[in-house]
Amino acid sequence: MPETPLSALRQLTRAWVCKDPEEMERWLSEDVVELGPTFASAIVGRRSLLRQYRSYFDGETQIADYRIVRPRTVRLSPKLVLVYFHYTMRTMMRGIARESGGKESILIERQRGRWRVKFIHWHEDPRV
Repeated sequence: MPETPLSALRQLTRAWVCKDPEEMERWLSEDVVELGPTFASAIVGRRSLLRQYRSYFDGETQIADYRIVRPRTVRLSPKLVLVYFHYTMRTMMRGIARESGGKESILIERQRGRWRVKFIHWHEDPRV
């Protein structure tokens, strides 16, 4: 099956859920940027992003379920694609489950014949 921007995103997501930083590294561009509500400022660069996630990789929190819901892709150029979607997630920590959900916008760039994640913006929807 040929690699697509959405399949690259799914591979990165699978590596994140499995706490596999080496596999995540394969799907991130060197100059990736991530914005999200748990970070005081933007995370810039693959090394910085993986360093920021180190406590998650080493910690007790497990992602029991993560679903990409209604993904949409917008081709911005032959080498840039925007993927945006809703997500639902269930985490487990010390036997306690937490449900959450939100939205993500991901910019994916074709680099040396492979699709790599270049920009991540996410936010969690408030629970009513």
